[in-house]
Amino acid sequence: MVKSLSIIIVTYNSQSLINNCLSSIQNNLDINIDQIEVFVVDNSPAKSALEIENLVMSHTLNETVSLKYIHNTANLGYGQGNNIGIGNSTGNILCIMNPDVNFIEPVFQRVISHFSANPNLALLGGKQLGYRDLSFYVMPEKKLSIFQSLLLVVFNKLNLFHKRCMFLSGALLFIDKKKFNEIGNFDENIFMYMEEADITTRFIKKNYDIIYDSKLRYRHLIEGREKWNFVS
Repeated sequence: MVKSLSIIIVTYNSQSLINNCLSSIQNNLDINIDQIEVFVVDNSPAKSALEIENLVMSHTLNETVSLKYIHNTANLGYGQGNNIGIGNSTGNILCIMNPDVNFIEPVFQRVISHFSANPNLALLGGKQLGYRDLSFYVMPEKKLSIFQSLLLVVFNKLNLFHKRCMFLSGALLFIDKKKFNEIGNFDENIFMYMEEADITTRFIKKNYDIIYDSKLRYRHLIEGREKWNFVS
């Protein structure tokens, strides 16, 4: 059965995070349970993987929606792990979610409405709470000013996002699956970090829309480190 939404969570030694992540999905469901599926793709070594699998499959979310655990045969990076989940998914919309992200309110109806209203929409992000509330960043090739870090905080505070100069935080992204397949999904040559900038560039080349919605709020724990070091 084709789903409306497929949530993909790539983990690596995330035993302390995965339970709350899954609970936040369960506690904020606002669409029919038949519309959603969840994949946990685990890049952890065998010992940790066994523990994570037990946590996932014993979670009460497994009694509510389709929840599947996949142990990756090797840790070939974040993008490759997500591509494994995408290959197994049936949803028209992909939700790429870090294990240290928690939903704090229902958002799924709003997400589906965005994609239904805009056939050209490829990528959707929301308001990140945590890590100085940085929901988007400046594209690597646009970094020019020594004051850019301060300006970035201001732009985020004012929700001033520009798709050709900035890229959305990859902690939580919603993607049109068909359009993502068209551009080749995640580039597996990128092991970790800057995947968002890469897929943003490829979507822009196809003239697809990228939207930042500040009313789609979520919490990013950054592995428990929610304070941003201004000096750094």
